[in-house]
Amino acid sequence: MGTYGQLIRALDMDHRVGEAHKFWEMKIGTDLHSVPWQLCHLMISVYYRNNMLEDLVR
Repeated sequence: MGTYGQLIRALDMDHRVGEAHKFWEMKIGTDLHSVPWQLCHLMISVYYRNNMLEDLVR
């Protein structure tokens, strides 16, 4: 999951949060049992910084 974390961080730093959200939905968000807490925390902070908390609970 280190590579996924780097990709999400890079997309966030490039202000491409929509792409990070799509990536999360397609690749990672489907099975949260196998996702490390650090990666979930990273995505929660991305949503929070960009006022996208409504996407978090969908």
